Amino acid sequence: MSSESANKTGSTAFTEDEQHVAGNAHNFFKAGQYDATLGILKKLQKMHTSDPRLMHNRALTEFCKTHQTKVSDFRKNLVKIQKMLQQSNKEDEDIVGSVEKNNYMTLHYNQALLLYNMHQYSDTENILEGLYENCDLTEDGFLLKICLLLADTHLLVHNPEKAGCVIANIEKVFLNLEEGNTNQKGANNEEKAKSTSLMSAAEAENLRLYLRYLKSRCYLQQKSIKACKREIKLLASSSASTSTVQRSFTPNVASVFLKSNFEFVRGNYHKAYKLLGGSPPTTTSGNSPNTAAFQDSVSTIYYNNLAVIHFNMGKYNLGALYMQKALHENDASVTAAVKQHHQTNGGGRHQQQSAQKSLSVLQTNKRYELLYNCGLQLLHAGKSVPAFECLVAVVPAFHSNPRLWLRLAECCVQKCTNCGMEEESAANGKSHKKSTSQSQLMYTTIGAGSQRKVIVNTIPTSIGGKTSNIATPAPTIEFASLCLNNALALLHQPVQKLETILEQNRSNGVKSEDQKSSSVIVQCHPGPPLRGDQLLHLYASVLTNSAFVSLQLGNTLLALHRAQTLLKLPKLSGSHRYLGNMYAAEALVSLDRISEAIQYLSIDKINSISCSLEENGKKSPTSDDGSQKSGTDNSSDQNSHKGFQRHRDVITPWHYPANVSYAHAYMIVNLSTSHCLRSEFEKAQRLLRQAASLLGGQRFPPQALLLAVYLGLNGGGSASDAIQLLHRNTLPLSPSQQALKGNGGLRAIAAVAAGNLLPNPGGSGGDSSASSTSSSGAGRSKPGTPQPGSGGITPERTTKGKEGKSKRNRR
Repeated sequence: MSSESANKTGSTAFTEDEQHVAGNAHNFFKAGQYDATLGILKKLQKMHTSDPRLMHNRALTEFCKTHQTKVSDFRKNLVKIQKMLQQSNKEDEDIVGSVEKNNYMTLHYNQALLLYNMHQYSDTENILEGLYENCDLTEDGFLLKICLLLADTHLLVHNPEKAGCVIANIEKVFLNLEEGNTNQKGANNEEKAKSTSLMSAAEAENLRLYLRYLKSRCYLQQKSIKACKREIKLLASSSASTSTVQRSFTPNVASVFLKSNFEFVRGNYHKAYKLLGGSPPTTTSGNSPNTAAFQDSVSTIYYNNLAVIHFNMGKYNLGALYMQKALHENDASVTAAVKQHHQTNGGGRHQQQSAQKSLSVLQTNKRYELLYNCGLQLLHAGKSVPAFECLVAVVPAFHSNPRLWLRLAECCVQKCTNCGMEEESAANGKSHKKSTSQSQLMYTTIGAGSQRKVIVNTIPTSIGGKTSNIATPAPTIEFASLCLNNALALLHQPVQKLETILEQNRSNGVKSEDQKSSSVIVQCHPGPPLRGDQLLHLYASVLTNSAFVSLQLGNTLLALHRAQTLLKLPKLSGSHRYLGNMYAAEALVSLDRISEAIQYLSIDKINSISCSLEENGKKSPTSDDGSQKSGTDNSSDQNSHKGFQRHRDVITPWHYPANVSYAHAYMIVNLSTSHCLRSEFEKAQRLLRQAASLLGGQRFPPQALLLAVYLGLNGGGSASDAIQLLHRNTLPLSPSQQALKGNGGLRAIAAVAAGNLLPNPGGSGGDSSASSTSSSGAGRSKPGTPQPGSGGITPERTTKGKEGKSKRNRR
């Protein structure tokens, strides 16, 4: 409760008697006698109906009287008072001075603290930055609270530079006593030295330890490995030497998580796992409520971090198992907090039910962050429906996150194309040889002997279905389109600003990685924000998926527009460029603009199918000067890349190219189909054989086999040779092979299949979702990812050709 109403003038003048009564109300509030406090405030408010401080004190008292359970009502009252203050400041701009603004700092701080406990960190940061600018007007104890809360909030929204400045200011004002005493040049320095000397030795030591913890988190987010290692060592040594000091901060637990996070950032996942697994915390369910509240569900963070480590090791099912344990521990922690709140405040069943929404329970609950992580684990494991349910559940909390909408769209595409079944089978170690041979069988037989007939199997070209309501959350291709439109709406304006800055830099000869380009930021809670190349890469991924979904829904004009917009971006990865050309070509062929489609199918445009942009001298995660110093880290990255390629070869037999040669082969197959539609059969057959030589007789699309049969029959080949070609299930490899001759009995059947000759981009056919890309860069060392303090680690996905592999995770 703000005490300024007792001794400072507000919007209306208070008499001496009223100030004395207001002081009594403040004393009653500190003693917890809220009924008496409300009685006094109501009498004062009758004489001063529009005083904002009285309204704030009354709202705060009523909130405390309900044991901090009516959070929404308290927030509405604070917003109402804030609007009233803004309106009065506009009308009385000349009258309101700095002292008057200081009277309402308690109101803004309470509002920021409320938003912080509700996990709304961006709004908290905006309010605290305004308070920090006027920090000279506050008391030292209040100033320390503002600075510490602001530093932690900066780290939660991934602004380590700003957090470092705030921490340096705290050290200068509250800890550097000798410097403050030797440089006393004014009364202000003397007051600061006196106020700092009032802090006890235990409090100063506790503050010093906590600041080292915050500095370690800053260095982790900035990838300053040397500085972070030094701070972690100092934190561990300080905690060992001051173990007898009573303090509220627990550096032992923090140092364990920081060491593990440190190794995680360097890519040493096995070592990070050993550091965490060496001393597992006790479960929350076995602790007392006080211990559970003190730990802030350390076990929840522990299992969450284990899940993210396994996620980066490619063990998605095991990671999902640990994430389920983290959710269980989170529920146990919330139950313990509710029980503690009920025992402290008392009451019946109604009070216990209202405690579910108390401020302490809301602060403890991390269910939305855990569900987000769990959804990504399940999506990579191939379980698209459970992943979709987890991600849909977090939409109310993170609806402004474009990554979330992209992940929902990927769940829908994975479900509709049945690619999730392949991923799940690959993760379980099942063989794909039998299923692959059955899926690639291009014909069926009916009858026997002379009555036998051969029927060529058709390949579905559309996976869109009819739904009663497109906006209904369901894993359908229509809902995927809606999710991608939401992501594009969130990214459109920031990308336009970034493109304008890049164009200006290009015209002025300035590098793109300057301060202006990094100033364009898109917050993606609970993950790290998007800026610079990361923003362009995510936008390219959304456009790529949108083009694919539009093709499946039959909206070829929209698909062409998305693909052309994609190819006009200033920076593109090789994978996005390849898919953009393939999607644009398919859309143009569907529009009967074959001449334009042939231009997009030139193999000279594709020299890479890499999923990442060029680093251009960016800092390495293992050094401060941009050099790669650790050979073990390099080998681990190479081994993980090899494992990723091996995993991709298993789950994607043909619909996404494994290398540039295969990518060229797929483009040539589509080019051959385009020439076939223009009745240029000889050229189409020559191109098809060129593609077959690049493929080496393996991993060819089934559409290419149907095209070979059609071209052979069109050239006068026999039905028996066509059946043999279907039975061998291989393409002709050299022009010296004899052309199919004679009977044209299967010509009509092959002509029916010719309607499906143009493969979906990436040669995908029915499983074409494998060519859709995901959001973020492919490297394992993206900046701004760790969050050791919050405990919520958000695994971010990179392009895996199909659905993508993990980027960096929020810890």
